[in-house]
Amino acid sequence: MRNIDVLFLVEHIDRELDVVTCVMQKLQSQFGIMAEARNFYLDMAHTLRRYNPKIVVFPFFYGADHLQPIAYLSQWPGAYFVNMAWEQILAKLDLRMKAPRDDAAKTKVHHLCWSYQHKNFLADHGVSPTHLELVGNPALKFYDSPYRSYFDSRDHLARTHRIDPARKWILFPENYLFAFLSNQSLRELAEQQNADPEFLEQARLYCDRSLKKFFAWASELNGEQDPLLIVRPRPATTLDQMRTFMLQSNGPSNENLRIIKAQTAREWILASDHVISSYSTTLIEAALAGKPIHRFSPEPFPTALESEWHSLVPLLKDRESFLGAMRQTPIGPTGQPLADWARTRFFPVGDPFNAIAEAIARYYTAAAPHNSRSVPDHGRLWPRRIAIEHVRKRIQRLPVLVRHNNGYSFTAPKRAADIFGADDVAKRLSRWRQALNPSTSPKIMRGLS
Repeated sequence: MRNIDVLFLVEHIDRELDVVTCVMQKLQSQFGIMAEARNFYLDMAHTLRRYNPKIVVFPFFYGADHLQPIAYLSQWPGAYFVNMAWEQILAKLDLRMKAPRDDAAKTKVHHLCWSYQHKNFLADHGVSPTHLELVGNPALKFYDSPYRSYFDSRDHLARTHRIDPARKWILFPENYLFAFLSNQSLRELAEQQNADPEFLEQARLYCDRSLKKFFAWASELNGEQDPLLIVRPRPATTLDQMRTFMLQSNGPSNENLRIIKAQTAREWILASDHVISSYSTTLIEAALAGKPIHRFSPEPFPTALESEWHSLVPLLKDRESFLGAMRQTPIGPTGQPLADWARTRFFPVGDPFNAIAEAIARYYTAAAPHNSRSVPDHGRLWPRRIAIEHVRKRIQRLPVLVRHNNGYSFTAPKRAADIFGADDVAKRLSRWRQALNPSTSPKIMRGLS
């Protein structure tokens, strides 16, 4: 077992790894602190056996009441535990599920808070004030300089996916999680994660009906005179799931609709001309990127999914307004009210990346010393051709309770999409060195158009 400085545990590559590697680069360049990144679920056995970290950074932490947090806390009782808390913009359905559930969440783990509101939410649920750190939302900072220069350009995306860059691109980041959940999964959310059963049923019906209408109305786009509609599934929704849903609800699409999982939603937001989504927080990101935005809600919006920022986004609730907004050229700047709200709410202490790196550096100083410094070693790289089978075998070895806990999440194709190794981390660190220090790093970026 090797001593290391900081261990970042990552659940979803698309959501987290760009942020994590940016923080890793800042820790190294500004504080001389070395960090590793591993998958929260799939690398657990390897990580517990190999590393002895001073600081462990979780992707979420609501309680030590299932396999992974119990294992990590038990293996390293002397470490500092930090929660990046990737879900802090909460709808009503989330409030019970995202509240801290036990003493470990309230007194053992240090929580990084994006806003005063989330800090107060955790404090009201019993988290020790000394374990709450106000840092802001790092992912929303990606749309400001110098961070936005890190991402692939529109021309690069057009070449990669054979899309005409001269056409109007409309991005639809999908966020209909509940349309893909089984009855068993909903019951488990209620029983094991304290979700409100009535809210869950509201959310499922809304998501299922809305997504069906989306595909039905989107199919009316036809020909080069109409825009290209790019559907980008959420991290936990596979390409096959989305295509199957479309085929079963409306049949095959024409060339005006593309379902693309590759690249992150951030790159597609920066490259697109217009962003439409349901209740996804990608609309907040698009507003900060200066893109026209609309919220698509063809069904009455349920109480379960309500959030305060929804009223700041122009609403498309029928076929005519939906098709009209997509075909409108040019379209006005509809995102400024939401962008103003987001900057006030989620940048309370300046640059969130600097705030996170500074907080971890303080924790590092306070943590018990190691006998030796760490040396980066991101472990084994799994070839893509065996990744799915590798994940399937790992999942089958999990205890039955864990394997069936929210069965929507624990499936081999979804987890395989979140496998990463030394090459993924190294490439991102190199890109961040160039983006953050362009005068001293070799030029490797494609830039933004």
